[in-house]
Amino acid sequence: MRRNYTMLVAFMMLVAGSLTGHAQQNEDANLTNSANHWRVKQNRGLFGLAKPDFGPFSTLKATKLDSAVIRKKKVDSRYIGGHFSGDSAGLDISKYLTIEKTTFYTLLLGNGNDTSTALFSIDAVSHEKRQTFLSRLFSNTDRDEVLDYNRTVKGSIATGNDDKNATFLLERFTSGGRQTVANPFPFASIGSGYLATNADTLRLETHSAFAVGITLTNTQGQHMAVLAFNQTHPEIWIREDTNQKDLKAIATLFAVIISLKDF
Repeated sequence: MRRNYTMLVAFMMLVAGSLTGHAQQNEDANLTNSANHWRVKQNRGLFGLAKPDFGPFSTLKATKLDSAVIRKKKVDSRYIGGHFSGDSAGLDISKYLTIEKTTFYTLLLGNGNDTSTALFSIDAVSHEKRQTFLSRLFSNTDRDEVLDYNRTVKGSIATGNDDKNATFLLERFTSGGRQTVANPFPFASIGSGYLATNADTLRLETHSAFAVGITLTNTQGQHMAVLAFNQTHPEIWIREDTNQKDLKAIATLFAVIISLKDF
């Protein structure tokens, strides 16, 4: 009896997953059939943020603000060991650190005579292994390592003279340009997030027909916009019936993501 019950539960979960996947595919199809579709020109610089352009939108400015940088450093543990290779030997005296850094940025996105402004912070956390001074004296190798690097991005978007700005949050935003021990082949990704506008709160989803992108979904489960940002040429879809204020907020959020993805 118990075995039959277990099989029934497994079957129901399989059917539910299949229906969910089918519904998501339908939503993706509905979006792409009735959406503005733009290919992104990333305009990467050698240093700093990229300045993407797409459709009628162009990034006028993307820069770090002249505000204080908040830094915290904590020693998690220490390590003492040695390494031997052929005729050489060395002493490894290292410490494991958690380094937290908060910096503040702004991005201006132009659309004809309109300009939307994003103000946001990047809370970066890295775990690192660093050699001490003695270890550098007695070792012939550089053993400093960044074990992992992650970010939380949060901010607000002003799209005009309205009293209330949109707000956004991007969690577990890995960089496509920072090589670490845990990620030797960098690939930008976002774990979760949202965009809260006057009209709705759009949830960020990573599961859709767009395997290399993110989807913004409203509270009714409708897919409102997609950003395929890890392609060689990123692409954007935004529903044609999106009101102008939300359209500008979504476009600005996507510009922020593209500007940061390899930063």
